[in-house]
Amino acid sequence: GDPDALLDNLLIEGKIDAVIGPNVLPSITARDPRTRRLFRDFRKEEQEYYRKTGIFPTSHAITFHKDYLEKYPAAAREMFNACYEAKRLALRDDADATYSNFAWNRQVWEEQRAVMGPDPWKYGIKGNEKVLNTIIRYAGEQGLLKKKVTIEDLFVQIDEPQN
Repeated sequence: GDPDALLDNLLIEGKIDAVIGPNVLPSITARDPRTRRLFRDFRKEEQEYYRKTGIFPTSHAITFHKDYLEKYPAAAREMFNACYEAKRLALRDDADATYSNFAWNRQVWEEQRAVMGPDPWKYGIKGNEKVLNTIIRYAGEQGLLKKKVTIEDLFVQIDEPQN
């Protein structure tokens, strides 16, 4: 089934206390009185957190099994380049106010650039060191790591292509 609906039901039934995710749950959209957003003005909270810490939570990571990279050593670089090019095209489209069907697209785009700069979605290690080290620190503090690790222990080092 729909994972958002499953999470929504668990939240409504009180089996979980909160959901963090990119999609708005059906109960929130329907204004169900049993659920609510944690922060009323979540955009303001997110922007203030970013301004204060410089951290915008990582949303995705692509992983390869070590054996696969040993067999196909260029795979990580090729995947990175493909994703980087797709992002470059998406950012180009975002800059075109006529590309979207949203009425206030340009206003949101300008606001995002004012807070986060021209590319809020950093790819690779460079530009993500702070958030990655913070995640590693939290995982250690919460007892999720058997031993101390570094970024280098976890990721193949690939940085943005030079344009």
